[in-house]
Amino acid sequence: MSAAPAVPISAPQPHSTSIKGKFAKTRPADLAMFAHMTQSEIGVHSLIHVEQIGWQKGWSRSPIKISAFATHCNQGERNIQQTVSTLESEGSIERQKTSGGFVYRRVRPIDYDGGSAWGNCKRCNETTEYALDRDVPIPHSLFLNVQQAVDRGTFLCVLLIALETMRWQDGQIWIHPTTIKVEDFCRRTGLNKSEVEADLKKAEARGFIGSSGRKGSVQTYWTVPNGWHLAGVRLKRVGGNPSPGRKESEEKITSVPQPTQNTPKASPAEFWCKPCGTCLKCREWGPVEIVATPEVPIKKPIGQARAGPVGEIFAPGDEWTPPWKEKTSRRS
Repeated sequence: MSAAPAVPISAPQPHSTSIKGKFAKTRPADLAMFAHMTQSEIGVHSLIHVEQIGWQKGWSRSPIKISAFATHCNQGERNIQQTVSTLESEGSIERQKTSGGFVYRRVRPIDYDGGSAWGNCKRCNETTEYALDRDVPIPHSLFLNVQQAVDRGTFLCVLLIALETMRWQDGQIWIHPTTIKVEDFCRRTGLNKSEVEADLKKAEARGFIGSSGRKGSVQTYWTVPNGWHLAGVRLKRVGGNPSPGRKESEEKITSVPQPTQNTPKASPAEFWCKPCGTCLKCREWGPVEIVATPEVPIKKPIGQARAGPVGEIFAPGDEWTPPWKEKTSRRS
């Protein structure tokens, strides 16, 4: 009896995650900002992102100490202090002195919030309609646990998949599996093809994402956020003496600190001060130069348009007289 042919695992249907609270409003422009930052700078922004009240509506809920940044980024306090000062001088974050320390805010002024608008598309070379970015609810665990446990490239790939697949529905976060090309990962994260493929394998091996489809082609991706809070968490050891011959340094194994990668700076970053969106004609994403909605021209009937402009029906100066009045005047 012949063996049954192997059936590829299909992508799951849209499903709920049962995650209701502790999520951060995020947009594709955040991914564009992180793509031009180092691992430490992304860590600082991530910690401020989850602590800030709402989006562009307030400052961090409580003061954040340099030691908290250092612990999250796995860096020394002196290096983190320099990173925070650099981000403040570039204008991507702001901080205010309070009685308990500094409170922070991520700077991203935007005039439009969701919906659609008209803008000048550089790729189409014309005025087209754009679908503007909207807030996507992403659990805090992606910015706190996953970002701390993985390298820069893996975090960027997981964040891109989260932005494309997570939506707010029925009072909780839902996952909608989406097909994403490798070229889209490269274009939006700044990584090359080999780096993207390696980072996606790492993320899937850790259980952060899922995928289906033939390797090397366009695949369907989805996030698995219910286990993100366990990323980088070291389980407590249950009683007993340590095994003989084991050094104390070997027992304190945590996430390996990743080397700092030098990435190009955006100078200046347009997506910090302009709304971003997707052109509905060519599907190009980027900052949108908002223009007034063009007026739709009134189309003439085909026959009238071919005949040209309509001339004057009556000669200028002549007064029109109804036919029945003319007849009446002749009879009288």
